[in-house]
Amino acid sequence: MADKSITKLEAVATPTSEDLAIIVTSAATEPQNKKSTLATLFNKIPTWLGLSTTPIVYTVGEIDVTTPVSFLSVTGSTTFSLPAGSVGQIKMLVCTVSASTPVGVLTPAANANDGYNTITFNAKGQAVTLIYENSGWIILSQSLRLNAGISKTLSTDAVLTDSIQTQTDATDAVINQFDATEVARVHDGAVLPAAAGSSTTIAAGTGFGYRRRVITLNSGNDNSVFTLTAADSGAIIFVTPTNAVTLVLPLVGTETGIWFDIIIADKINKAFVIKTSGQNAADNISVMNQITAGTGTTTTTADVGAADHDQLTFTNALEGSRIELINVQGGAAELWHAYVRSLDTVVATIA
Repeated sequence: MADKSITKLEAVATPTSEDLAIIVTSAATEPQNKKSTLATLFNKIPTWLGLSTTPIVYTVGEIDVTTPVSFLSVTGSTTFSLPAGSVGQIKMLVCTVSASTPVGVLTPAANANDGYNTITFNAKGQAVTLIYENSGWIILSQSLRLNAGISKTLSTDAVLTDSIQTQTDATDAVINQFDATEVARVHDGAVLPAAAGSSTTIAAGTGFGYRRRVITLNSGNDNSVFTLTAADSGAIIFVTPTNAVTLVLPLVGTETGIWFDIIIADKINKAFVIKTSGQNAADNISVMNQITAGTGTTTTTADVGAADHDQLTFTNALEGSRIELINVQGGAAELWHAYVRSLDTVVATIA
């Protein structure tokens, strides 16, 4: 065939890995025309990849699918959308501004099988990389900085990487609720208690701190029954037994270690009963009572219970009396231990 310039050659819309590309080798010294398959070309890229487009900054609305990177500026509550892209397309989003309790909710074109509905940006530095496949944007990666961490409204549980690490030394990592209320913090020296007085000094190490959940129970009648779940584990149960109260513990499978901390809110002569979920004469609650009488005398009693002792009763204890419950065995024969500290001569009993 006659020679043709490259610009006049027929275009290929869907190249395959075995198609050939023209390469000029040793261009600066002894240039030679050679060939390479597209598979070899893209498997042996000899340098770093770069994106030359300038990202557009969005404060609200629809984000383009014509550039690889877009910046999000989130001030207060705002919404974004990302329309459908082309199959195999990569899109990266970065939050560059966050102010005034930022909540930027992105709704991408998504498929029911993608595992999420929206992506929420609420701190500067958050980033997500998406690929358009299966008629929707699939998350390839996301930033996991706790103080600038991406959050998602998921149709399934989120899966994090093996570890979470802050990006800056001496900066506390904070875990917030959706409304920005702090619930936990990894301490790295960013916050110290206030000090007053002469020659005061403070030294604080690192560690993990969190705020305990409090569940407050009030009874309207003598038939009040509250059933806890495994998701409530670790909570403080603050109970005012103005009438008889029954608390049913979660059913325990193979995952043991569920625990609760129960505090009596007032001295009322009503029965406060704690029962295992099964109530099938196979569970067992053991109990240790530490009783402090009005004279200041402390006595201790213990009862390991029996196989059918799956109910603990605590009546007329002073305000501030406390029951700590922890599960140590699950399955058909659950084992729970109760550590009771009473501010009266009241003893918790099991039956």
